Order: sequence, then C-alpha cells, then structure tokens
Amino acid sequence: MKIILASSSPRRKEILEKIGLKIEIIKPEIDEKINRVDDIIEVAYLKAKNVFDKLERKDDLIVIGADTVVVVDNYILGKPKDKKDAFNMIKLLRDKIHYVYTGLSLVTKHKSILDISKTSIKVEYISDEQIKRYIEKEEILDAAGAYKIQGLFSCFIKSIEGEYYNVVGLPLNKLYNILKKDFGLDII
Repeated sequence: MKIILASSSPRRKEILEKIGLKIEIIKPEIDEKINRVDDIIEVAYLKAKNVFDKLERKDDLIVIGADTVVVVDNYILGKPKDKKDAFNMIKLLRDKIHYVYTGLSLVTKHKSILDISKTSIKVEYISDEQIKRYIEKEEILDAAGAYKIQGLFSCFIKSIEGEYYNVVGLPLNKLYNILKKDFGLDII
C-alpha cells in the first residue's frame, strides 16, 4: 500500500518517517479557512481528497490529510501572519489551559475515514520579554498557535493531557489504529 501525505508540514513528515513509513509528500491546493473547530475535519478531508483526485493510479493508495488549530478562550488560533500576531497569540496562551485539535482524514479509492483528536495543554506564565525572545529564537510562523511543543516552547508547558503527537500536528496513535484496523497495516 502506497501512502501519500497531503501536507507541506515538515513535522508531519518527520512523525511518519520516525515510525518507519515510506511516504510521498504532495502539497494540496485548497483554502484552509477555519471558522469553527469542526472545520478542521473538513479541511483535512479536502486536503486528502484534493491530492487523491490529482493522482492517476488510485489502487493500493492511501492519502492522509490533517489540519491543526489551537483554541483558547473560544478563539481559534491558526498560523500567525507575522511576529506581532505570534506575540499576541502566545500572550493569549500564557498561564492558561488551551486545546489543540487535529482533524485527520484518510482517503482511498473505496472509502474515506475522518476523525478528530483533542489535547489540552497548560502553559505557565510567560513574560512579554520571554515571548519576544522565544519568537526571535524559533521559526514559528508555520505553527498553529505560534509555537512548536517539540522545540523551545516545551520549557513553558506545565502539563499536557492527551496525545503529544496531536500537538506536533498528527495524532499518531489514532492514525496507527486506523491503519491497523481499517487497512490491515500493522507497522509495528
């Protein structure tokens, strides 16, 4: 079975390669506008379907799409537009619990599977100066909520409840179980 990741996220690619999956990356061409949390499932599906429809050979093919958002105080945070936007996003997260949602979609010739994962994260208080230094030290403009949990921002995480890799951008446990149960692919 050939697996294609419909994404331009280097983190998602790293996650899949880390568990030994041989994948091909094809960037989807869709509008990723998110107005409410449930939209991420639709965006994940549209990413996978967009790439699937471009391919000629569709037998023995799984296309994976995913989309991640951060929610705090009923605000949906996607990727920041610039460093000022990133600063404001991180200010919203400090000393609070926020939620990371990832929509997941697997598309094949015969079926589509859609799911969502949720992880809660408690961030300690971060001063304005710390936020500025963080933004200068790490490239975060491609990350939902303006942070990468696997990088420097991990210093500010007090607790996490749920799947860690969901926060990185791909709910690995959920994906593993879907591949095993629905496609008979046990990669372990």
